[in-house]
Amino acid sequence: MYERVVFTNINFQGNAGDHNCSPFQYYKFPFPIRLAHFPLIEQAIKGEGWEHFLFKNEIIVIGGGGLITHKGNHLQETLRYLVENNKVILWE
Repeated sequence: MYERVVFTNINFQGNAGDHNCSPFQYYKFPFPIRLAHFPLIEQAIKGEGWEHFLFKNEIIVIGGGGLITHKGNHLQETLRYLVENNKVILWE
């Protein structure tokens, strides 16, 4: 059984589509949640600190804005790690 749900998105306040896109902002959940800024998960995977964001055996809700981009492949690498180690829900 899972202890909590982790919600992750691009938490950039300068873009309303990025900042206001996660379901945790719109619904009340009857279980513990944790918030994670998506780029910090990428940095943790690359060994650039933030080791507490190397989630394993969690439920992860990824979404929404700011994740689809033609710049680099940060989404693909981070998504691969999250899917291989957790249960993942994509929210767009």
